[in-house]
Amino acid sequence: MKIILDEKRNNCRSLKQKKKQDMLRSSRRLQHLVPGRKLIRVQGNQEKYLKLFQGLLTQDVNLFSQERPALYSHLLDDKGRVLTDLILYKPNETNFMLIETDEALQDRLVMFFNKYNLSKVDIKITADEEYSVNYMLHPPTGVKHVKNYYGYKTGINTEEKLYFVDPRCSDFGHRYLSKEINEPNEHELAYYNFRRHEHCIPEGIKEIPMKRCTPLTYNLDWLHGVSFHKGCYLGQELTQRTHFSGAVSKRLVPVVGDFKEGKPSRRPACELISSAEFKGEKISLAMVRLQRLKELKKDYGVELKLPVWMRNKFRPTSNGYRDSEKV
Repeated sequence: MKIILDEKRNNCRSLKQKKKQDMLRSSRRLQHLVPGRKLIRVQGNQEKYLKLFQGLLTQDVNLFSQERPALYSHLLDDKGRVLTDLILYKPNETNFMLIETDEALQDRLVMFFNKYNLSKVDIKITADEEYSVNYMLHPPTGVKHVKNYYGYKTGINTEEKLYFVDPRCSDFGHRYLSKEINEPNEHELAYYNFRRHEHCIPEGIKEIPMKRCTPLTYNLDWLHGVSFHKGCYLGQELTQRTHFSGAVSKRLVPVVGDFKEGKPSRRPACELISSAEFKGEKISLAMVRLQRLKELKKDYGVELKLPVWMRNKFRPTSNGYRDSEKV
């Protein structure tokens, strides 16, 4: 009897190990194109083009370094409303910068940036058709440390592929820019969108509508996409004032449950932004009013499902939640 029990335990253990190994192998293979994303190439005098974008974007582009070659940022209009989200890539040991954006805005942004570019001889801003934007869950095989990770000659980067940890959330995964195009299958795309919703990472103009929201409601400050210590930039005044006054009344958060429309209101407690489904599980991104979170379950049929990185950003109050940095 004891021998039979031991055999069963060993078989269960073997099955669990096999399942874990299969999942690991499957996740290692998760490398594919990110649909709907394109690149803009900025080339020329590095000092001049960094100065140009320092005055346009919410992020401090002087933070580029050997260990931080990718930065998240927003581009705002003059009233402080979001035009679009961007990821900036500055591969080490190169003289160019690549800007990831929504594919629908690629040509318009090239024109927009060139309008502010007064040194067209020294700075060339064009639509990049050489590289595609790709996602991978884990770093390349054999890479364990960030040291010399991003070197164009001294690290793992090559002319064919450029690797970066996603600057929005390091737990989310990696970006790599490739000259090859590896289209995702339906399963991979569903997992990518589900994982992105789980980590509360909005992307593109469908989830971040142009000129309709402020950057802090989309957690730009929590996703490392804004500097409150740099000089002036387009739309800075409202962003700075909102941050330092603590007047962020609503935030984008992940929620689970069957969403239902609440009572008609000019200021609803919860607005559904987008949803993703994977293997029967569904998660949504919703814009919620922080002082009315108690209404979510009762009136809208949903509950918060905060990612780990976001849990210490909220502090319970008698009416709901507030930002943990604001006392």
